Amino acid sequence: MVCSTSLLAQKAILSDYKDPKAQGTLLLQIRDDTTRYVCENLNVNNGSIELCDNNPFINYEYFIHRDSIQKDWLNNVLRVYDYFITIKKPEEDLTWLNQEKKLSVAYKEDFTSNDQITGVTYKHHEARRSIIYYTLINPASKEFTDPSKYQFQYDWEENITGRFESFYTNGIKKFKHKYEIHRIMVFDKGIGGLKKSSVDAQITGTIQEYYSNGKKKTLVTYQQGMLTQKKESDSESQLQQSTRTGERITYRETGRLFSKQGFNLKGLHGRAEYYGPKGTAVIKVENYKDGVLNGKFTEYYLDGKVKTKGEYKEGKKIGAWVSYGENGKKISSEKFN
Repeated sequence: MVCSTSLLAQKAILSDYKDPKAQGTLLLQIRDDTTRYVCENLNVNNGSIELCDNNPFINYEYFIHRDSIQKDWLNNVLRVYDYFITIKKPEEDLTWLNQEKKLSVAYKEDFTSNDQITGVTYKHHEARRSIIYYTLINPASKEFTDPSKYQFQYDWEENITGRFESFYTNGIKKFKHKYEIHRIMVFDKGIGGLKKSSVDAQITGTIQEYYSNGKKKTLVTYQQGMLTQKKESDSESQLQQSTRTGERITYRETGRLFSKQGFNLKGLHGRAEYYGPKGTAVIKVENYKDGVLNGKFTEYYLDGKVKTKGEYKEGKKIGAWVSYGENGKKISSEKFN
């Protein structure tokens, strides 16, 4: 269960139709090579549903729960699975031969709460994945009964889209997160049982927060990627590569622009601009490198004249810092090493 409490002390917000308090309607569409069904207008009662037919329920858990922007809001945004699978023979009396199996899965769910207008949520999630299930490397077609004597590879490619929305108690939208994920997982088992896996996941998304008056509060666009590898002897995956870029724009409660900031994995990165009360005049420009002030700093009066200018290096002031009056005349100067 994932829930949060709004700044206005409204009741807890549900973010999953399986939440024990969930009441609403669910649309479920699932298809793989053996199962296909579409269940419309399923009744959700206290987090439980009854399918529209006798097909087995396919539960797909890869959904990003995100209903607020916090200090660490983008940490662990990717949930990457890297467990080691076990391939079993269909019957105990059969032997392993060369074979390759392909399958595809499509999953879609839409949940609308009965109480959406009172602050609960709407959720949409859709996934499409294609899998090469395993390949036995056995050119001579020799029969193996001992699993340690054969080799196989498991490839999984997946594309996911999702949207999560939450609302204030007055029915005005509070939060919205849209994302797209492309993920590839490769799993190899060599002769003798050596197992290793790798996961390459890329995500792009847009996150929006709103004030209770309906005005936009924050807009974040981001791109993130990670590559991990894991051997069977590893207790957890080893991060091989990780990237993140994006921009965060904030607004005053009046709806006027307040700031624009770039960021990367370590924090603010690049140019950061801050705007005056009307949201048009730039009143301050900072530069960051990996979360630390680094580069030129300039502060302006509302008419565009320079108020203060200087420079940072690794978070510390360097060189000459000069301040000016509204008439453009220098009023102070200080030198930093």
